[in-house]
Amino acid sequence: MKTSMYPYVLLFVSFTLLAQNNVTLEQSGWQDLHGQQVAVNLSTQYKNTTAACKQNNSPAFNCSGVELRGTDHSSSYFAWNPSPSSVTSGGVSFSYLRADSKYNKLAYSYYNGFFVYPNDNKPDGKIDLDVLCSFPIDAATNSRNDAGCGMYNGQSESKECQLQGITDADGWYDHYVKYNSSHTSQCGFGLTKDYTGVTDAFYQTILSMTKISNESFQTQNEMRIATWQQDIPEQLPIQSFFYTNASGLADAQADQRDFYEQTNGMFVPVIQLTLPASKTDDATFTYDPGAQVETDALSVSNMLAIPPTIETSGDKAVAHLTAKVHASNGEAIAGAMVTWVNMSANGKLAHNITYTDTAGVATNTFTDTKAENAMVYAYGPDGKSHQLRIIPVKDSAAQDLYIDALNVSKTTISADGQDNATITAFVKSKTGGTVAGASVHWTTTLGSLDSAASTTDATGAANATLRSATPGEAVVTATLDNGSEQSTWIDAVN
Repeated sequence: MKTSMYPYVLLFVSFTLLAQNNVTLEQSGWQDLHGQQVAVNLSTQYKNTTAACKQNNSPAFNCSGVELRGTDHSSSYFAWNPSPSSVTSGGVSFSYLRADSKYNKLAYSYYNGFFVYPNDNKPDGKIDLDVLCSFPIDAATNSRNDAGCGMYNGQSESKECQLQGITDADGWYDHYVKYNSSHTSQCGFGLTKDYTGVTDAFYQTILSMTKISNESFQTQNEMRIATWQQDIPEQLPIQSFFYTNASGLADAQADQRDFYEQTNGMFVPVIQLTLPASKTDDATFTYDPGAQVETDALSVSNMLAIPPTIETSGDKAVAHLTAKVHASNGEAIAGAMVTWVNMSANGKLAHNITYTDTAGVATNTFTDTKAENAMVYAYGPDGKSHQLRIIPVKDSAAQDLYIDALNVSKTTISADGQDNATITAFVKSKTGGTVAGASVHWTTTLGSLDSAASTTDATGAANATLRSATPGEAVVTATLDNGSEQSTWIDAVN
């Protein structure tokens, strides 16, 4: 699913602990749990002062530190799209924040922006961001050639450090002082494949900051990243949006809402970044549930395993999973993110995250080698889940049945005890035919159902009706005698 499981390993541990304590993810707030974990991850990255990524001896920005870009919100463009000047130059300006490369303000006095994942830790389906060069202090890169990495307005002393025989922090500092500590005369370290020793070159950028620590603490460093395509938000490795004070919060929230809408429901948290007030202080990263914007709910409406029961007599057995995402008006949503969690000790999911197709359906694969029940959850962008029990069985006629779909007449009812929603379960056999006369058992976590069990008709459909006098979320589950089940959500509102 990804080059690294880092963003999700701790999140999965949290899922497992919740399950062991009989706490549902809805009770904890999936989005809040994710946001809190992002804040932890950012803090971990910030504190990691490695000189190189040990896995592949690549530059440290691939596995540590925080890459950030300050932005302004606008109704005319999206914050994550490269600016016209970046499109022309071929480079986008970022800064790098780490415990050994800290500063107390952002470029242009920005108060908000976004963080991107280190390349080694980004989720599946996200593009790599290619870092082109780095400068120990702001370098006016918009007026430099070579995508912002080369000479400033034709000044030869400002071309790439390596082209001037400068390969370490001492050499950079001597050059900087020689030209009167001019930001525009400084050289930057080239970090592309055109240069050798780029892993050390980036670390020398950090060491160079320490040579001018009083100055570099007052002015951020700068790195240039190769310009990416316009309008591909779902492919960008945005870790979170951020704000540094109350002035930036509204813009960060607006960017969060834009991103959610443009990606059909990808939730990226808003994080408060507190920059260090002194050189002995550290930056902090805080997730506040109250700082997140409310958005239209994009929910998983049903979930299916094909086959619903799998034979595991010593060999691997595979179930193909589908989850459908819809908006509150019932419209199927394409491109929505579905997060999958296996809450069982056995079995394995092929992916932690997949995206819906044009029919609003996301797919995954579950593989098992043990004859034990497995419980899989699919979480929609709104953080609500469908759960599905996958049951390894021996062949029998009864085990050939499964719930093909679970439909609701409406997803919201009035909490007056009178308004109601009809839930319909459609039962099929493994051969694909509809099944009449199958018993469907019904349960709900809120309100009451008109029947605890019903029998499928000639079309394979069985119905139950939900009413509730109490507001809240009702999880209605339909279960067959063989254990095949599906659940759906209905909101009761005042």
